[in-house]
Amino acid sequence: MPAPIGDHPDRVREEEQARVVDEGAAAPAPTETYRFMRVLLVVMVIVTLDFTKFLDKGNALRYLILVVPFGEALLIRARSRTWLVRRASFGDKILLVLLLFGGVGSVCGRLFLHTSSTALPIFIPMAMAFLYLLTLEQPTEDETRKILQAIAAIGLLYVLLNALANAGLAPTLKASRSYRNADVMYIALGFAALMFGRWRSPLVVLSLLAVFVFVTYPSATAAMVMLVTLVTIFATRPRGSRARFYVTGITVLLVLVVALFGFGKTIQLAGDYFSAVGKQNNTNARLALWEAGIEKFTQSPLFGDAFSGETSITVYRQAGQRAPFHNPYNDDYILFLASGGVFGFLLLTSWIAWVEVTAYRRYRSFLATGDRCHAALTRALLVGFNAWLTAAAFNPLFSGTGRSMSLFAMYGLMMVMGRPSPPPRSSPGLEGAQMRTTTEASPG
Repeated sequence: MPAPIGDHPDRVREEEQARVVDEGAAAPAPTETYRFMRVLLVVMVIVTLDFTKFLDKGNALRYLILVVPFGEALLIRARSRTWLVRRASFGDKILLVLLLFGGVGSVCGRLFLHTSSTALPIFIPMAMAFLYLLTLEQPTEDETRKILQAIAAIGLLYVLLNALANAGLAPTLKASRSYRNADVMYIALGFAALMFGRWRSPLVVLSLLAVFVFVTYPSATAAMVMLVTLVTIFATRPRGSRARFYVTGITVLLVLVVALFGFGKTIQLAGDYFSAVGKQNNTNARLALWEAGIEKFTQSPLFGDAFSGETSITVYRQAGQRAPFHNPYNDDYILFLASGGVFGFLLLTSWIAWVEVTAYRRYRSFLATGDRCHAALTRALLVGFNAWLTAAAFNPLFSGTGRSMSLFAMYGLMMVMGRPSPPPRSSPGLEGAQMRTTTEASPG
């Protein structure tokens, strides 16, 4: 893929000249943040290649994958000459409260209540969301460009494996059912990275493969993810009012409220969709799971069972106690209501809202300071973040360790870039030049 992201030719030449070093001088070493970002991408590659679904359904050894990001973060601190760390943001503090609340409950449920399907796949990977606080250096424009390219490559890899599975050309991939709704956000993430990086040829390839994947497996989740992807791209257009993002978000929330109040018509619309595309309608199973989750929520609406109970239940898809079906709630938001009550649900949604607003503000700031690669990467990650949240409304994403790690890896990538610094007032000639991003630090 070509390196430029579509900057003006003069700007590209200036950046290339800035990277030139004197003959005999060593090339600058990569920043510690760039090394950490690459490790997060390694985690995403492992999740993409996990066609055995070991990370989601395997034994306790699956949590050893966390050694990769934790090991790199600790190595960075060992090499550092300072005890300073980044100051935790408001979103980090919300997530920390959620981690303590759900993590302690999950461990107690496992140790003392002998819970088999625990919430540990949510809260053990959640710990990696804080690792970016251990890095201090900020990635350069060239480094963020490389990260954007790598994310695009991961998206291409996922959609290729998905296409091979759906085509039946790789029986092992098809039998594993790994490349289905749960990880469709990788297609959205790769599409956004290629689009914002303006790498047109790979974008065409990914788009054609994505169309093939949807035609061969026309799931409603994929349709909703595609819709939300387009809405996010529209809401984050570089030109136009900053209010567009917030107006779009409020509109989406209103649509959700209307859909919930007209739940019967929404279910009917979903049934019509499955009939139109010739796909099996599992609405009865989903409804049974959702009803069971809501019933559990009403029994303890404030704190639920503090995530100490089972996250999978047995329901019956048909009247008369027939067709038993054992599964998670198939909706992660209902899972948080049932297991964490209003307290856990508000912590999750507050964190999501903070991430949305913060990522968008940083994206606009990167545009204002001329950090085009930082802006493109933040925008692409916001698309992937929203795609994950959309799929979580129809699938048990948090029930899989790998899928949880994907979410918190995206969060780490967004936050580790920090905030852009404004150009110095005394140097007006620096306007439009590449600016380094800044972060607050505090003693560790």
